[in-house]
Amino acid sequence: MTALPPAENTSLHRLNRDQRADAMSPASLRAAFGVSESEKLPDLSMVRVSDLVTFARYSTPPGMFVDLAPVHVMTKNSLATIGAEVGSEMDVRRFRPNVLLALDDSDQDLPESRWTGAQLVVGDVVLDVTMPTIRCVMPSRAQPGFEVNRQITRAVATRAERCLGVYCWVERGGSVRVGDRAGVQPVTAPQRFVADAARRAKRLTFGLMTGAVDRLSR
Repeated sequence: MTALPPAENTSLHRLNRDQRADAMSPASLRAAFGVSESEKLPDLSMVRVSDLVTFARYSTPPGMFVDLAPVHVMTKNSLATIGAEVGSEMDVRRFRPNVLLALDDSDQDLPESRWTGAQLVVGDVVLDVTMPTIRCVMPSRAQPGFEVNRQITRAVATRAERCLGVYCWVERGGSVRVGDRAGVQPVTAPQRFVADAARRAKRLTFGLMTGAVDRLSR
């Protein structure tokens, strides 16, 4: 355990040259996401360019000890969907969201996968839903109360395209309490069109880059 330094102090976050090269190498990405040589790497086009630039220099965003975004949201629907795929009930602690939502009016298996670009209101708080949460192998690992279960990584890959939950940034701060109402302000058609076009362009660029690096590394 260590105290969180001020955002301007990046000494605990900054990667050295060797760490930067290793962090984005195909071998490291495959190990982190549990992807075999015969499988494609996760689609990173959903990640904001600004976040990719950050990860090229830092282990986590400066000023935070989180993987990527300050808030991680999941629904009980998604938790149950992966549990059904694995064949056993999933404990939410494996996935470590900040907020777990119980939806009254949704029969969708993975409802939050449709929220990217929308705003989520929970209690007094307004969250910008920035991207789905790309899952590494961490939920399958052992922790107090749980044994190793590698089926979880495979289930998330098969059923949810390696994503479960959503990452959010705080638009308006406030308090969130158990039992608070939640609502989603949907994405408009023009917003979705622009986002889809940008993602297609990034997907093409990343595909060319990762493919070239993958071939050179073999």
